[in-house]
Amino acid sequence: AQQTAEQFIPIGMSPGISNKYSYIGNITVVNRQTNSFVMQTSTGEKEITISPSTRMWLDRSKKKKPNIEASIDDCEAGRKVEVMHSRENENIADWVKIESS
Repeated sequence: AQQTAEQFIPIGMSPGISNKYSYIGNITVVNRQTNSFVMQTSTGEKEITISPSTRMWLDRSKKKKPNIEASIDDCEAGRKVEVMHSRENENIADWVKIESS
């Protein structure tokens, strides 16, 4: 049920996940050719890869609108993101929430 509901939860508000099993920070560099981006977190930079199974959402909660599906095209330098990493590799995203501009 958590995975199904995850789409509707704002950045930083995922119970039991945010700041424990996820990274929160700002995108600094996007590489669409490699389907990856670099983000600045409180502990340093993390390079994150988007795999074919990565779920991505545009967090529009600050505009009081529902979140919608997103893609690497929505990743831009300066945007806040939350990334839950894969259990096998912390540089591969299980899901990504991107703050709407």
